[in-house]
Amino acid sequence: GGDNDDSQNNENTPLEGEITFWHSFTQGPRLETLQAAADAFMKDNPGVKINIETFSWADFYTKWTTGLASGNVPDMSTAQIGQAVEMMNAGAIRPMDGLIDRMGREAVWVDFNQGLDARQITPETARMLARLHWIRFVRLACDTSEMLPVIQRAAAYLKEAGVPPSRFWAYALVRDVKEAHRRVLALREMGVEPYAQPYRDYNGNEPTAEQQAFARWVNRKELFKSCTWEDFKNKHLKIKRGLYCWFGRNRPLFLFAERELKWENILCMTHPWRGWSGK
Repeated sequence: GGDNDDSQNNENTPLEGEITFWHSFTQGPRLETLQAAADAFMKDNPGVKINIETFSWADFYTKWTTGLASGNVPDMSTAQIGQAVEMMNAGAIRPMDGLIDRMGREAVWVDFNQGLDARQITPETARMLARLHWIRFVRLACDTSEMLPVIQRAAAYLKEAGVPPSRFWAYALVRDVKEAHRRVLALREMGVEPYAQPYRDYNGNEPTAEQQAFARWVNRKELFKSCTWEDFKNKHLKIKRGLYCWFGRNRPLFLFAERELKWENILCMTHPWRGWSGK
């Protein structure tokens, strides 16, 4: 209940009711995590029943479209950004302005980890978001090049409202690598930290090797800030193995090969507690 402040006066009242939750996370670990979270919540709140319904991405949009037409929609749901806008226009999504405003006045640390819709950030909402206590990043979503000017405008509003630019961060979906490359460079240029997510199709097929390599280049900031994608692709994709070295006191030291590793290139390493060398 985004705008309902009654919860402040009923903190000790046992929760009761039934919640229907739709989602499209069909992968095993995600399914198990969602169910475990629901089970734990129901254990702590015996008066609450959570019904979880899972649909493939291919069926999810149809389910919501028919649900909006018939009035049969869930209490909670995941959604892609485009779908969320349609739901909003249909009046199926409850505004959270009141809840966000209240969170800004309380000792609540926030992370919207699925990414905010930059199209909904106005000067007014930016001021509201600036009052929140952010765990780390203000996460946005930039899945297409068309979103770049929208992200730039949202970042300008947030900066003007007092959000430090070091918190600006954006998911970048990777389908066509050339297009994604231009997009992440544009994000970096405007001061927004990109995080690449290789595309998985509706059938759950794995991303291509190039998509995975591109995401590794973007997300490992020591690479992203020190070499170009072309340099990484041409010189560093011949990774054959990595050398993992563990030392005493349960403290790990890792050596990763960023180019084709040859044992004769490994000279020596010295640990502050004990020395080690070898080929």
